[in-house]
Amino acid sequence: MSGSERILVHLDSTARCAVRLEMACGLARQRGARLVGLFAETDPKVPGPIAGWPTEAHKAASAASRDAFVAALSEHGVAGDWYGVETGQPDQLTQEILAAARVADLTVLGQHEDGVNRTVPAGLVEEVVIGAGTPVLIVPYAGTFRLESAPSIIAWNATRESAHALAGARPLLRMGGPALVLEVIPDGRRPARDETAWSDPVALLETWGVKARRERHHATGIGIMDLLLSRLTDEGAGLLVMGAHGHYGFPSLGRGRGTRYILDHMTVPVLMAH
Repeated sequence: MSGSERILVHLDSTARCAVRLEMACGLARQRGARLVGLFAETDPKVPGPIAGWPTEAHKAASAASRDAFVAALSEHGVAGDWYGVETGQPDQLTQEILAAARVADLTVLGQHEDGVNRTVPAGLVEEVVIGAGTPVLIVPYAGTFRLESAPSIIAWNATRESAHALAGARPLLRMGGPALVLEVIPDGRRPARDETAWSDPVALLETWGVKARRERHHATGIGIMDLLLSRLTDEGAGLLVMGAHGHYGFPSLGRGRGTRYILDHMTVPVLMAH
């Protein structure tokens, strides 16, 4: 990979930030990319934007974030830049992260944990995934993960969103293990189109040097997403690749409900693109 790539990682003062930063550093090192660390959080003790922001607590957290980021760059031998967003407004914080994601080749975010992480907006990840136009890698709020050599599952429904996610995942898939292209079809429905040799994503993956196979399953309702999560466990997969806001052919789920369900229940890193 050329050094012209940029990987963005969102930084905050939560304990899980260290896991996210470690993964981002590893990806930057492997891809020869420049890592951009963006510290952005609100102070949950402050009821909205007030005069005197940033608070002393925010300034201290920001300084600690910069020190940790610089240390991580040195440890991994990665070049990068640290920036801090100084705003107490959740909407503005989201917009700053979104703007940064739009000029990054990949953005690394953390899964939101309800009742625990109150320093960033609950809908941050979904807004960035849908609005960035670039791939986003979301790291779960529990567990440790290794993307190198890990099997992956690609949720495929032959839509623009799934194609965008597959293209954005190329570097991760090439560094990983075998891939399973999983197509989930609602019961009583036919596939979006008949399978042909020239439109099979497995053929594309093989040109990338990724060993892949394909499965087609039938499911109903939210069971479509549960099936995806179940197959991740069955395969021992370390990565899920999926398009965001795709309903996987099941309109009654509502636009985006499948995306939100995975964001709420994910157990491995998920690369999403809209």
